[in-house]
Amino acid sequence: MVIQYSLQKVISVRKNYSWTGYLISGFTIVWIANVYMSLYNLIRIDLKKEKIEAEKEAGTQRSGE
Repeated sequence: MVIQYSLQKVISVRKNYSWTGYLISGFTIVWIANVYMSLYNLIRIDLKKEKIEAEKEAGTQRSGE
């Protein structure tokens, strides 16, 4: 009797969920992925820029010698 009541309560609670949580979580996942990709892109560009500057400095030092 107690188990049947608990199962009915769980089933009734599950039916009360709405679709808005799924919508919000979907947009949130996309937003977080966008932030991560933007940060990765900024770090990648910064490292590439430093590498190019280091190669230019090494090239000017070699040509000056």
